[in-house]
Amino acid sequence: MSFIKATTGILIASCIGFTGFGFDGGLMSGILTNGYFIDTFDNPNATLQGQISALFDLGCFFGALSVFAIGEKFGRRTVILTGSVIHIVGGVIQACSYSSAQLIVGRIVAGYGCGCITVAIPVWISETTPASKRGQITGLVIAFNMFGAVIVTLVNYGMRYIKSHFSWRFPLALQVVFPIFCIILTPFFPESPRWLISKDRNEEAKRSIGTLLNTSPDSEEVQAMYSDVVVHVDEERAIASERSVKDLFGGNDKLHNLRRIILGALSQLMQQLGGNNCIMYYMPSLFQNSLGMSESLSLILAACNSINVTICGVLNALFLVEKVNRKTIMMCGSLSQGTCMVLIAVGIALDSSKGSILSIVFMFGFYSTFGFSWGFAAWNYPPEINSQQYRNLGAATSTATNWIFNYIVVLITPIGVANIGWKHFIIFAVFNYCFIPVIFFFFVETKGLSLEEIDEIFLRKNPDSTLPVVEYSGDKPEAEHVE
Repeated sequence: MSFIKATTGILIASCIGFTGFGFDGGLMSGILTNGYFIDTFDNPNATLQGQISALFDLGCFFGALSVFAIGEKFGRRTVILTGSVIHIVGGVIQACSYSSAQLIVGRIVAGYGCGCITVAIPVWISETTPASKRGQITGLVIAFNMFGAVIVTLVNYGMRYIKSHFSWRFPLALQVVFPIFCIILTPFFPESPRWLISKDRNEEAKRSIGTLLNTSPDSEEVQAMYSDVVVHVDEERAIASERSVKDLFGGNDKLHNLRRIILGALSQLMQQLGGNNCIMYYMPSLFQNSLGMSESLSLILAACNSINVTICGVLNALFLVEKVNRKTIMMCGSLSQGTCMVLIAVGIALDSSKGSILSIVFMFGFYSTFGFSWGFAAWNYPPEINSQQYRNLGAATSTATNWIFNYIVVLITPIGVANIGWKHFIIFAVFNYCFIPVIFFFFVETKGLSLEEIDEIFLRKNPDSTLPVVEYSGDKPEAEHVE
């Protein structure tokens, strides 16, 4: 696809991959209230509904962890392709299900594939895009995750007019479209030059850099960039040769990799414990069961909310993310989300039409904030903060953290709402407020920094390191700086 610039192509393929992620995230919210689905699966109770929804996330957790074992060996594109194939298999199993057990197996398999994809794509982006555009590109990809939720909500709404089992099988089958397009597009665009050099595939790395810069692999610009990458990879290899697993946990690691892995994982934990999926996965059910609305109105409002969060995500990517510090975005997001959760709880507790309006307004407010803050930040921060040796491990750990806490939140939400009602949302408000001082005191700012400049922040306490300081130019692909 020579008619498409490499970075544009990577953006398109990544957006499609994350659209599928968002589609799956909202898939069960409309299906769980579908009468034909309820009849087929013998009116599943709240616990079984939670398992059907949440076991997808458990599959994602194991898929994300597996990337730690295979990601560095096989590369970013191979992981995306493998995850896409597995995702398709899981989608087919779900669409053909006639029992809860079969459906759950399909959910886990599809989740495993999705987990692989959601680790590999942010790393692929971070290692092939300019530092000055890295946050913006990641933000657009995450906005398409939210757009996936728009698509599935509208599909579920349309299916309510279909009076047959097709009304729930079709949405389950439709999820395979996105990984199919990932499989078609991904091979046309370059692998990470840094990863190729780390595997001594130097000629391929030069071709990859040339493709990213839209120039000949033999050009001076490519050769200069290639030389910079080799210097950094060699230095990191030297550091790695002096390091053991004991050093990682014992405080002797020159690059402070354990701290960086923990910071990346914390960003994903905070996104999930902020409470976005305690509402998103069950929004139509919450509108119907907690606020007393009709099925039709519940699905319409859920679709409007998905559109709202998508628009906010796009506006964030285009106008905000490269102008405001990452830490500021996270802290303001947590403050606003916590306040919205309190007011959602108040609205539900009032148990009146005015209370319903209050809850709906601040559910929309919560997701507007989420689109501008944690929807992007939790996915952008881990691949930025981690070093090359541990970027794959860091991405796998952070994404696995996202999925395991996603699983917990989705599993307990129907049980929590059924037993403690509005108090369930107060728990997430408290979490949001607690995150603010943690971010302020312990997180490291990464906005506008190349990946090697972020390494330098952690190396300052280690003056014996020979890692050179490279003059930063924000207009060139990230491969020049670290890759």
